[in-house]
Amino acid sequence: MTQPPVGEGQGEGAIPTDPKKVVEVFPLWLAKAAARGRFILVLDALNQLEDKDNAPDLRWLPEYFPPNVRVILSTLPAEKEKDFTAKDAEGAKEQVWRRPLEALKRRGWQTVHVELLSPDERRKLIEEYLARFARKLSPKNTDTIIAAKQTANPLYLKALLDELRVYGDHETLDKRINHYLAAQTVDDLYEKVLERLEEDYEQEREGLVREAMSLIWASRRGLSETELLELLGKDKEPMPRAYWSPLYLAAEESLVSRSGLLNFFHDYLRKAVEDRYFHDTEKKCLDAEKKRQKHLQLADYFEKRPLDERKADELPWQLRQAETRERLRACLLDIDQFLVIQGRDEVELMGYWVWLKEERVMGKGYLESFQSWSGKRGSRDLSISYAANQLALFLFSAANHAEAEPLMRRALKIFETSLGTEHPNVATQLNNLAQLLQDTNRLAEAEPLMRRALKIDEQSFGENHPNIAIDLNNLAQLLQATNRLGEAEPLSRRMVEIFLKFTRETGHPHPHLRAVVNNYAGILQAMGRSVADIRGDLEKLGKRFGVDLGGAGGQAGAEPPPKLRAVIEQLMRDPSKAPDIFKKLQREDPALFKELIQWIQSQQQK
Repeated sequence: MTQPPVGEGQGEGAIPTDPKKVVEVFPLWLAKAAARGRFILVLDALNQLEDKDNAPDLRWLPEYFPPNVRVILSTLPAEKEKDFTAKDAEGAKEQVWRRPLEALKRRGWQTVHVELLSPDERRKLIEEYLARFARKLSPKNTDTIIAAKQTANPLYLKALLDELRVYGDHETLDKRINHYLAAQTVDDLYEKVLERLEEDYEQEREGLVREAMSLIWASRRGLSETELLELLGKDKEPMPRAYWSPLYLAAEESLVSRSGLLNFFHDYLRKAVEDRYFHDTEKKCLDAEKKRQKHLQLADYFEKRPLDERKADELPWQLRQAETRERLRACLLDIDQFLVIQGRDEVELMGYWVWLKEERVMGKGYLESFQSWSGKRGSRDLSISYAANQLALFLFSAANHAEAEPLMRRALKIFETSLGTEHPNVATQLNNLAQLLQDTNRLAEAEPLMRRALKIDEQSFGENHPNIAIDLNNLAQLLQATNRLGEAEPLSRRMVEIFLKFTRETGHPHPHLRAVVNNYAGILQAMGRSVADIRGDLEKLGKRFGVDLGGAGGQAGAEPPPKLRAVIEQLMRDPSKAPDIFKKLQREDPALFKELIQWIQSQQQK
């Protein structure tokens, strides 16, 4: 494969650190790499993708690749549904495993099912793989291995050969082979591997294999070597690396480092660790208390660490897994931790509150926590306004309006005092507060705030900036809601003109153009205009800017129902929240979610 165009770091072409930005520049990187010659891109184990930002649906993967690029992808088919549906968590995992393959099938990409190894293929693999390490089995031992049907699985066979190549007693090799072949599945084989690791690497440090593997199993995404050594240490001192390094080298083939975190390379070892160290042999099931204690150990460790994204990712998750409700609540209510957790994943943050069953009442706790937190800072500290705004928006999205409002007003006051009354940040706060007032049916209070925000943005950005169109849209919808169509119409028309001008100047349509045209058509229809007249007006409007609106407004008579329209308007106000809105609807109102998807598809077909 050719070398990448540039490396991670600063400057033009540097690899972004934001995953969303990586997705955006991925096609550009492919084009740059393809310009240097042919190459093959291999993406293995798509079934292990985390279910975040719809990653298993492969929307991050380009539909088109340069002609001299070949792409090979691998994933598990997850055909044995019965193995996964015993518990909700396992059922969710089954769905994640299915989604990459389903996404590839929807694209019509060629798929190849990797068959089990034939006896001849097994014999060849045994001979050639062991030859790499100057090892060789007798024909009898080779035949014994080939005769075992489970060795048709390539991973099973490789794991077995890795064990045999380090086994040093030739006299007992036959017995050792039969010992391993007693394992009928890959995870059963890895249990025997763990047993051997215990025999070899727990002489000087008792329990090392059990503790290290259990900690990795209980972690969310893995542990860094530093974290692992600190957790394995005693008397506040990390465990000496001399104990860990030999074990790591022995198990290296089954471990993987992702973003500096050590984790299991595949789920078979995870299952083996779970069965060996967390299984209640009497009850023949997982020991919930053993699992809980291991999660608590990790929670205690991360709770003592300075706040950073790593802590914000691991601590609340560990508390949730340990089902420690009071500690999780305290973690989420800590304002500094809230800001980092929310910045990482607001949907996940809400998920913790849903699990606590306090998503409707959390506002009171947050308000009390904020008052205490802000009291330790200066009254004009901009960090207070930032925190108040972030917290207010979170509570607003969760319909905790009574608690969100004072926070919005607090942020607005600080911005006005610190930045001046005409600053763009003040306009943003005014719009946020106006939206809350509108959602609580206080339209008369919301209108002057929207008008003030519009005036500030016009002074800051100019009259034709797309930001102005958003302000106009908010105000026009409020006027329409109060049946003042004569006032709403010129604002809505001006909004369309702004996006038409953007389309003419940039050469591509603004993402909101179609939606605002339909909104404008809806206002014209409410004013009594016929569909033919509306189409004619829109056609003339588009021609002024050299843009063909293609019969826009023809669906004006098919106005979405009020409940659906409210969701559409919410998406228009802030498209970046679409994933959150979709997930919430899927969970709380599947029927409305289906309506929304059908509406979006109908708009895309126009």
